[in-house]
Amino acid sequence: MSQLSLFPTDGPQLAKYELILAVFPDEHTAQDIYQLGDKLRRKHRLIGRVRPLNHLHTSLPCFTNVPQGLDQVINLVDHACRGIAEATPPFDVTFDRVLSFKRRTLKQPLVLAGSKNGNAELKAFHRLLVAKLSGRSNANHQFTPHVTLLYDRQIDEEPINPVVSWKVNEVILVLSHVGATKYDRLGCWKLGG
Repeated sequence: MSQLSLFPTDGPQLAKYELILAVFPDEHTAQDIYQLGDKLRRKHRLIGRVRPLNHLHTSLPCFTNVPQGLDQVINLVDHACRGIAEATPPFDVTFDRVLSFKRRTLKQPLVLAGSKNGNAELKAFHRLLVAKLSGRSNANHQFTPHVTLLYDRQIDEEPINPVVSWKVNEVILVLSHVGATKYDRLGCWKLGG
């Protein structure tokens, strides 16, 4: 995996950064998700913008405390993802409802979500990653698979039809420039070798 210079020395350094392991939909599904977000925005008279197509994803939260430098974290993630991705065949994820997550701010994330018992393969994949990255096989990490569509006021949960589904073929490490709507892809690991 090649490494990039992520923090240029010229120019202002205003953005904060966050590392994200994520699965992204294929281009066609991303278009469908975007159109669904726009339809919901109009239906509920929301003013928040739908996330850009290349930002629509499901995060796999694995980083709680990262004491090492970025290069060390990338190497650790590469080692963990390479082994787990190679041993995991591609699988489907499905989202059949939309709801708002409650936060303390005025703008709530409007998300696609699945049923409580749905997306078992994604949850199992996430558990393997958390265990490998934390070094604890009994790591208990709550995980609700979702795709954030936009941020706005809270709306009630509702089913969507047709459901949104795609085949997960890879996991991607992203450096998010928080507040700048910019992602740098640092690594990609194909499922099933």
